[in-house]
Amino acid sequence: MYDQKIIDSAMRRLSHRRQQALLTAQQRREELSQAHPRLEETLRQLGETGPQLVKAVLARRPQEEIRRLQDRNLALQEEMSLLLKELGLPADYLEPSFHCSLCQDTGFQNGKRCSCLEALLKEEACRALPTLDGGGQYQFSNFSLDYYSQRSPAPGRPSPRQRMEGVLAKCRAYVTPFLPRGESLLFIGRTGLGKTHLSLAVAGEAARQGFGVVYASAQGICDRAERVKFGRDEDGSDGQFLRAAYGCDLLVLDDLGSEYSSPLSNATLFDLVNSRLLDRRATLISTNLSPDEMERKYSERLVSRLLCGYAMLYFEGEDIRQQKRLEEAGSR
Repeated sequence: MYDQKIIDSAMRRLSHRRQQALLTAQQRREELSQAHPRLEETLRQLGETGPQLVKAVLARRPQEEIRRLQDRNLALQEEMSLLLKELGLPADYLEPSFHCSLCQDTGFQNGKRCSCLEALLKEEACRALPTLDGGGQYQFSNFSLDYYSQRSPAPGRPSPRQRMEGVLAKCRAYVTPFLPRGESLLFIGRTGLGKTHLSLAVAGEAARQGFGVVYASAQGICDRAERVKFGRDEDGSDGQFLRAAYGCDLLVLDDLGSEYSSPLSNATLFDLVNSRLLDRRATLISTNLSPDEMERKYSERLVSRLLCGYAMLYFEGEDIRQQKRLEEAGSR
């Protein structure tokens, strides 16, 4: 299930492709007609015989009349091919050159989504995800382990680098392949440890596999729910987004715990988490809160579902953003 904005964007791109193909064909017809009167006359006659043939068939006219129109139409088509050949042009030069020959850029074939529309939906789903500061998508390949220390914090304990190698491997396995009815993940760790990067890398890979992905911050979800509840969703986009969040293949809920706490926000988050667990829909949640802090902030029902219904991945290390700022300052 895709967010309506993603569907609309993909359909706009398809419509643009189709209109461009039709416009190019029309421009070619006009240019050749002006330069070659004989071709213009043949085009005019073809434009007349086609509808006449259709009407004759629908009206169940005598077979002799239908065959006469068919022969006339075929003769005109052959004449058109000869004229184009004389001009050194291919026989289909005046036909629209659609990007997709299967659906002629309509997006549907035999009542089902065409492969071209599916490809555009994947592209739009990826484009809708947040991007890196310098542009580009968050991916596993550009997630660097160099910022994590190789020193063990205590004898017998893995180093932050070792811990994060395991987290990265778990995230890769989670989407190889992605299972929309599989387990949900809970990323736990302080700010600046790469939770958002890996959650978006997971989201992007799931989207590239053709699954419907919705990304939102906890505060963003709560804001939308508030506008819907109090009648401030003027264009209906907030309601559409919430329905997509409930029904998508993968929901990525970022920064749980940073939202303003209220009875409505708490109820919204519980209902979303609980509904997706009951429907066995995959969800990935990231939070800066420790399990103890979650127990103090949220209801026992919500915390129970998060700690028992999700596979928890702990992020360790030093704030990567601060490390990068220090590197930039040192290079000046």
